[in-house]
Amino acid sequence: MLSITIWLPIYDRVLLPWLRKFTGKEDGISLLQKMGIGIFLSIVTMFISGIVEDRRRTLTMTRPMLQMTQGKGAISSMSGLWLIPQMALSGLSKAFTLISENEFFYKQCPETMRSIAASFFFVGLAGSSYLSSIIKSHSTIMYNKQLNRIFPSVT
Repeated sequence: MLSITIWLPIYDRVLLPWLRKFTGKEDGISLLQKMGIGIFLSIVTMFISGIVEDRRRTLTMTRPMLQMTQGKGAISSMSGLWLIPQMALSGLSKAFTLISENEFFYKQCPETMRSIAASFFFVGLAGSSYLSSIIKSHSTIMYNKQLNRIFPSVT
């Protein structure tokens, strides 16, 4: 959310006027181009997240933990600041994708269908949140099973 809050004024006051001059269009770039940029940035975000996760796993296997707490797990020696690039890019990709999608619904849909289109937007957000929590729950269960096999005395 912080990334979106920082990015939107920069886009509106700095990038959009430059794009208007460059392209000659009132919107700067088309809605589909904005969505494409957002999807591309989400791909880059997943790539960076994979690199950070690989680094975290490597540190976990090679360096000792800072602290081991009974029943709560371990504290990694890796800094939490490694999450900043992926979280910032995630907010940036959401700013491009979700806002342009909402703008698309209001500009391209007939006036009688705008509220339905906006509701589909929020239904999509809700569905993706449910799917995300199902995947997270399943991956946590699988991770704990693997952790029990590797370190039977930890959990």
